[in-house]
Amino acid sequence: MRLKFLFLWTSLLLLGLVGVILWREGTGSLSSLLFCEGCLAVIILFLWMFYRNVVKPASILRRAAGLMSGMDFSSRVRTTGQPDMDEVIGVFNSMLMHLSEQRLRVREINEMLDIMISVMPTGVIITESNGRIIHINPSAAHFIEIENPKEYKGHNLWEINHRLAEVMKDMEEGRVTVARVNGTQIYRCFSYRFFNMGVPHKFYIIEEMTRDVMEVQRRSYRKVLRVISHEVNNTMAGLNATLEILEQDLADTLDSDMQQSIASLLWRNRAVVKFISSLADTARIPEPDRKEFNLLPVLTDVTAHMHEMWRDKGVTFEVRGFAPGEELVIDADVAQIQQVLMNVMKNAAESISSQGRVMIDVDFEAKRLTVCDDGRPITPEVADQLFTPFFTTKPYGQGIGLMMVGEILDNHGYTYSLATSPTDGLTRFTLTFT
Repeated sequence: MRLKFLFLWTSLLLLGLVGVILWREGTGSLSSLLFCEGCLAVIILFLWMFYRNVVKPASILRRAAGLMSGMDFSSRVRTTGQPDMDEVIGVFNSMLMHLSEQRLRVREINEMLDIMISVMPTGVIITESNGRIIHINPSAAHFIEIENPKEYKGHNLWEINHRLAEVMKDMEEGRVTVARVNGTQIYRCFSYRFFNMGVPHKFYIIEEMTRDVMEVQRRSYRKVLRVISHEVNNTMAGLNATLEILEQDLADTLDSDMQQSIASLLWRNRAVVKFISSLADTARIPEPDRKEFNLLPVLTDVTAHMHEMWRDKGVTFEVRGFAPGEELVIDADVAQIQQVLMNVMKNAAESISSQGRVMIDVDFEAKRLTVCDDGRPITPEVADQLFTPFFTTKPYGQGIGLMMVGEILDNHGYTYSLATSPTDGLTRFTLTFT
């Protein structure tokens, strides 16, 4: 029973008892009547003091407890004038003030963390233990190529069709995993577990390390190429000079087999020198001489040239998405972009065994160019090695073409990717001029 109801019933019982006594003593002497009335006054005074010192403060504390249960920590409880109860109220008010300060501090820290997570270049994804998404920051949304991360809240992370989502699904907690996406972007991923309100959650950290890795690779192969070029060219120069002397001065005394062997050696040595020179050229790609120009005439010329080169092999080139007279103005090095287009189209044509198509699509709004082919698809194992120095799947390839393409586009600051779509099986090289 609540204290106020107990007080009410006790008061009614005492007042009723005194009333009965007054009624019975009302016919007695005057002194008895006065005594009873005095006892009634004392009882009423006692009940008023009990209500003021016990029942009313308890009711105030009960309302204050309701404020606390409603998370209203800004209100305060008024004192009652009763020392013991005011001491309890003082402790209660101090607790409310401390809780209010702590909640304000937690809110400020959370707001600061939200701002930091939203602007940081590192991708952050927070999920429940079963993979259900709680939060995706803008950087992570950019990495996994989704436009509106809020739409994915409540969905499972594994439902996102992206290479990074597949990597995160199989990650070991606390272990670093390096993933390569579309052969161009390299990411380092971490996975950790934390508890919120006693419930386990997971968060993933994604760091892009493409430029750092590419720069280390370039410094390494440039140093190697300088050493190789110096040694090979010096050796080949002396050897070729000797062979040329033998070929010219001893031509009358050598039989045809020997002459053919010397000619073959010279041809092979010159091919090696040319190969080394081409490697050295890739290590010395100059900074782009940028200027604004219309890309479409350059694209048309390169496409026509490639069409003539591959006509006999049954490979056709088709440019789509623009009409004569339209313009796609970009700020770039004309010669280097032309070299990029030729290498990309050549790779697309080489992936087609016979009777295939290479389609070039232009997106004016996004300033994007897509070279698409229906040739041999790129396997996941190959995709992880694309644009790596000297990596090639061709029997007589040198692994230079895509390496040079990647370096030129990186110098321009353009984004690019090369991958085979699992939906239609077409391989697309996508280049965005922004």
